[in-house]
Amino acid sequence: MLVYNPPKTQHRDRFATTGGRFLSIDLPPGSEPATIANAVVLDRGEARSAAMRVAAVMLSGASDLALQDAFLGVSASLEGAGDENRTLPSWLRVAVEALADLANEAELRVHDLAQLTGVHPVHLARVFRRHLGCSPGEVIRRTRVERAAAALSTGHSLAGLAAEHGFSDHAHLTRCFRAAYGVPPAAFRAAFD
Repeated sequence: MLVYNPPKTQHRDRFATTGGRFLSIDLPPGSEPATIANAVVLDRGEARSAAMRVAAVMLSGASDLALQDAFLGVSASLEGAGDENRTLPSWLRVAVEALADLANEAELRVHDLAQLTGVHPVHLARVFRRHLGCSPGEVIRRTRVERAAAALSTGHSLAGLAAEHGFSDHAHLTRCFRAAYGVPPAAFRAAFD
């Protein structure tokens, strides 16, 4: 979960007692989005992925420039946050929810989402990109990588995680993970152990 608290927000974030990790990122003054006045839970994959990239850059020990670029990516992903759910067509909300529920299914295709929502696959892809800024396939891959990243601390083998989260094999997971976060899953796991 990604929560954005604007500057000067008083908050007491509470999370389930089942455990988890918490990373707090303070954006440099002037880089926070002015469009968000109140605290908001960000459920857009773009914002979550940007925050995970910050963590990966921090873990990799990359340059200050790379870290600054990652921070700006978080800020850019926050622009307009909270607006998208008010303007989404109802069938697109169904597609987004179905994608979240079914992303770990290796057989999931954009055609399946279109069939489920009763629209043509090309129309689904076009409206998806217009409202969410990416293709359904990108969200499927990003969701799978995010879930695998969250599950890295479970002690499962990388091959097991790959199968569990819809990847064809360990190498496929590693390629997608490196593309998303700049480090392989084993390095990401080692940094949090």
